[in-house]
Amino acid sequence: MNRNLFYRRRSDVLRLCRHGSVLAMMPALIAILIAAVGGCGSGTQRASLSGQITFNGSPVTEGVISLEPTGGTKNPSAGAEIAAGKYQIAAKKGPLPGRYRVSITANRETGRDVVVGGLKGSEAEQFIPASYNMTTALEVEIKPGRNTADFTLTSGK
Repeated sequence: MNRNLFYRRRSDVLRLCRHGSVLAMMPALIAILIAAVGGCGSGTQRASLSGQITFNGSPVTEGVISLEPTGGTKNPSAGAEIAAGKYQIAAKKGPLPGRYRVSITANRETGRDVVVGGLKGSEAEQFIPASYNMTTALEVEIKPGRNTADFTLTSGK
């Protein structure tokens, strides 16, 4: 099972991940980094994207959504944090018009305490199925201007 471990030490939050978990999160982290830095100006107007994400009928409390260009689209990646089931990518850092592959990741605490390297913390695991991130078939078409895309995820996928 692929799990991220999160350890809390007083006011500091220290995230230690198993090797496989780090690799699983790389596409999302790269997308956020690219979105933060911004793409090279091609003269094309960036678009905004917002929406809601639920898993088994409940809002995803926190996570990451990332967009990677597909097919012939040569646009930069984009991404955002998910909070209380909602996400928003402002046009300033948003995707250019085109088709994108969507990846959604989120972690939740397992309720178990663990000790690694002398640090005690709460264990957390990636609970969104790989079919929505590592092997995702989710796609979105971005048009100029404001875009909305809601994603209803289930554990049976």
